[in-house]
Amino acid sequence: MLNYIPHKMYSNEDFNIKTYTSSIDKDNDGIDDQTDILNNVYEYIATKPKYII
Repeated sequence: MLNYIPHKMYSNEDFNIKTYTSSIDKDNDGIDDQTDILNNVYEYIATKPKYII
């Protein structure tokens, strides 16, 4: 915690990058598949997985 240096969080809009959305929704949940994949990745990373090497 003591070594934490606050920094600005950037978004795609800061760099004029258009957010990609898929035209496909295989599971018909109203969320495009690209966004579904990213949301699941964010949820998984939030669990702070530990890997044994």
